[in-house]
Amino acid sequence: MQHYCVNGGNATQAAISAGYSTKTAREIGSQNLTKVDIKKEIDKFKEKRQEKAQLTVDDLIVELEEARVLAAEIGQPSSLIAASMGKAKLLGLDQLVLVHKVDDSIAERLARGRSRASDK
Repeated sequence: MQHYCVNGGNATQAAISAGYSTKTAREIGSQNLTKVDIKKEIDKFKEKRQEKAQLTVDDLIVELEEARVLAAEIGQPSSLIAASMGKAKLLGLDQLVLVHKVDDSIAERLARGRSRASDK
């Protein structure tokens, strides 16, 4: 658990720091994160760290929104995007798999194209 926290939450690096080989570190790190006792210790550490900093995700979201608005006002698109992505990451939206709805007309054209190809 100590190695995990020191390595910024990187389970592979934590396993390497704990003495595992680089060849098996990724698998060992992943396995360790599924162990209930290790997960509990990591959660306790994170909770204590958050209490100590007296900072919440909500606080960070507010700060990032303020930065995003300021970036828009002063014409800094890269800063605006960085703040938006920071919010997405905090909210876990960067982990989602987005499914795009295919427009009916595109689907129809694809079907016609497949039909023509199979006719040949």
